Order: sequence, then structure tokens, then C-alpha cells
Amino acid sequence: LITSISLGPNPATTRLWIRGRGKGGGRFLVRIYDVAAELVWRGESSAGSLDLVWNLTTRDGGKASAGIYVVVIDYEALGLAERRIERLGLIR
Repeated sequence: LITSISLGPNPATTRLWIRGRGKGGGRFLVRIYDVAAELVWRGESSAGSLDLVWNLTTRDGGKASAGIYVVVIDYEALGLAERRIERLGLIR
């Protein structure tokens, strides 16, 4: 279902672009977790197109700490689902 995913820059220093495409005009859900498995940020996109920017802040508006993060990308379309998991470094 997912035809392309790209994250950049990695490691991130000021922002992170999350881009992708999927078949069937479905919905993307992106979640970013820290190493303690705490949800730091989430975003979503529809119509089979993913083009989000994370400005490296937490859900409560604070600056995300330097370190390693896990980016979970879920895509649902045509009654099917696919998940991709990527690693991200953040440098302050």
C-alpha cells in the first residue's frame, strides 16, 4: 500500500520533513516516540499523500530533547493497513 516514505534530514536539527505516498487514497497517521516509549508528536494526512513537518517540539510545546526517536507511520486504505517504523536522530 505504501509506495514511498522519506524522512529528512536525519539527524534532524531544526525540523523534520515526513513525506510519502500510498495507493488507494487512504490516510496516514504518524507518531513519534522517545526512547522511553512516550508519545512526543503526532500528525496525519489523507488522500494517499503524506507531507508533514515536525518542528521538533513536544505535544505540550516544549523543545524535544536530543536523542534517538522512533517514527511509526501507519497507512490505511481499501480496508487494508500497513505500518513502517523508522529511526530518527535529533541533535541540539
